[in-house]
Amino acid sequence: EITARPLTFSGTASVQDKVYDGTVSATADLANLLFNGLLSGDSLGTAVATFVDANAGDDKAVQVSFNGGQGSNYSVPSLDGVTGSITPKSLAATGNVSDKTYDGTTDAAVTIGLSGLISGETLGTSTVGASFDSANAGVRTASIDSVTLADNGAYLASNYTLATSDISFASGDDTAVISAKSLTASATAADKVYDRTTDAQVSFVLGGLVGSEDLGTPVYSASFASANVGSQALTLDSIQLTNGSTGLSANYALAAGDVTFAQSSAEITARPLTFSGTASVQDK
Repeated sequence: EITARPLTFSGTASVQDKVYDGTVSATADLANLLFNGLLSGDSLGTAVATFVDANAGDDKAVQVSFNGGQGSNYSVPSLDGVTGSITPKSLAATGNVSDKTYDGTTDAAVTIGLSGLISGETLGTSTVGASFDSANAGVRTASIDSVTLADNGAYLASNYTLATSDISFASGDDTAVISAKSLTASATAADKVYDRTTDAQVSFVLGGLVGSEDLGTPVYSASFASANVGSQALTLDSIQLTNGSTGLSANYALAAGDVTFAQSSAEITARPLTFSGTASVQDK
């Protein structure tokens, strides 16, 4: 093995900072460097400066190689004190927000498509913090609060930067629908005294509310299968949610078909009567 002959140097050099471009190329002023240790009769050719690696970073070391002559047979150690910075490359992105079901929060799920990456490079899925202008159900507008780029194997997120202000939405892509959350309910019907109607009195326990939210007593229509005395089957004809102290009915949906009765029937009892006047009964 014949190894490269080391050279020493004297003099000064300077290196320009640059924006990450995926290469180790460096723009340097090496005109004032004097290389020592060259064998008689050899020439070095043109000195070329390169960064020690292509990744973004501050005060990165620079090394020198040679093009032409016998330069490939010589080596120069890193230029002590000669450094330059590679700054991350700024990216842009377009965003799209997804619909969601009411969950009591303004959290919005936004995906972004990056532009400005170095040709051939890709990054992992970015983490985007986004929020709707309201937590309530309806058509809502999203805004970007934060974004974090992610590595993809050898392609490093630290070589790029993306400001939230550089994420744009195409027309309409910043709006999405927060749909009402579907609830379930269990219902219990009260027995009643015969009153010539099929009207039934029902109480409800709602299931599926978000967190500690509550709703008011639903407005409903329920009926017995018959107005007559006896054990009668029950039907819930309609139900409408109402606002509670902490919850809005518009954020929820409850269909009559999603209400389950705790019992299949309730009792209509005979209506007691009173009387006045006199009566007599014959012995027999």
